[in-house]
Amino acid sequence: MRLAEIMVGFSLQKPKAVIAAMLLATLVIGAFIVRVHVDTDPENMLSEHERVRVFHALTKKEFGLHDVVAVGVVNEKHPDGVFNPATLKKAHALSKFAATLVDPNDAERRVVGGSFISHSKRTCPSPA
Repeated sequence: MRLAEIMVGFSLQKPKAVIAAMLLATLVIGAFIVRVHVDTDPENMLSEHERVRVFHALTKKEFGLHDVVAVGVVNEKHPDGVFNPATLKKAHALSKFAATLVDPNDAERRVVGGSFISHSKRTCPSPA
């Protein structure tokens, strides 16, 4: 008898035991899932000593380059979209708060400064 036939026969004869084993395995795996850390930063996919990564870090330092975080603001309730005093005040407060953020483990890793680049999906009326 092959292993597959033995397993199918056992699961047909003892379905409650198979379900209990699967539940136990799910709980055990689920207990360890909190220890999983997913790092999606492409820079960390290379070794710290990889020539390309070292060159990239030196270039960023030489030219004062920093990572960028983009925040999109949408206001579909106001006729002027985000270009109204209340929404702009909130966006300004958010940027002032972001400027205070510092990595507690490395003071060099902080928000450097802010600049706003705005874009409106509205089209300007064409001159008649």
